[in-house]
Amino acid sequence: MRPPLCPPGTLLDVASGPTPQTGVPSGPTPQTRAGGVGSGPTPQTRSGGEGSCRPVTTIITGAGRRVDVGAWSAIALGIDGGSGSPELCRPLIQRPAVFGVNPGQTLAVGIHLTLTIPDQDLARLHAAVTGLASGARQLSLATKAAREVIDTAVATLLEPLRSLGGESSAAAVDISVTCEVARLAEGP
Repeated sequence: MRPPLCPPGTLLDVASGPTPQTGVPSGPTPQTRAGGVGSGPTPQTRSGGEGSCRPVTTIITGAGRRVDVGAWSAIALGIDGGSGSPELCRPLIQRPAVFGVNPGQTLAVGIHLTLTIPDQDLARLHAAVTGLASGARQLSLATKAAREVIDTAVATLLEPLRSLGGESSAAAVDISVTCEVARLAEGP
C-alpha cells in the first residue's frame, strides 16, 4: 500500500504496528535555540500504522511561512536520544561493511547533528554532523566512506526542509539519534 501524499507544509509521520501509536513520542525533544522561540513537538495519538500527515508550518499574517524545525526534526531525523528515523538510518543499514560491521554483528551508530539556521532563514540552513559507535568499540568516522554515507543521508533529508522556505521557529537544533546497523551472518 502506498503512503498518503501530504499537502505542502506537512510531513508524513510514520509509526509501525496496527495498534494506536503516538505520532511523535513523548520524552526528550531536540534542543532548540532562538530569540525566545523554540519548543519541541507535543505527542499526538492516531490510529493505525499507515502514517498521517503532520503540519510543520504555520502561516503568520504578513510574515509568510514559519516552519517548526523541532517538529520537522522529530519526524524526519528522529527523537533526540532515541532511534533515528527510518529515512535517516536506511542508507547506513544498507552499507554495514562501510561501518566495519562483521557478519553476525550489530553496531549502534550514534549520530549527533547540529542544524544552524542563521537569521532563522531556511535558505541558509547548515548541518554539522558527527557520528560515533556505542558499545564495545568506537567507530572512526575518519574513514571517508562512512562519513559520506552519513553526510549524504542527512543532506538528502535537509533539502525538503529548505524547499519549505520561509522562517524557522529556531536558530539551531541539536539532536542525537542512534541507527542500529547489522550484518547477517554468512552461510556455511
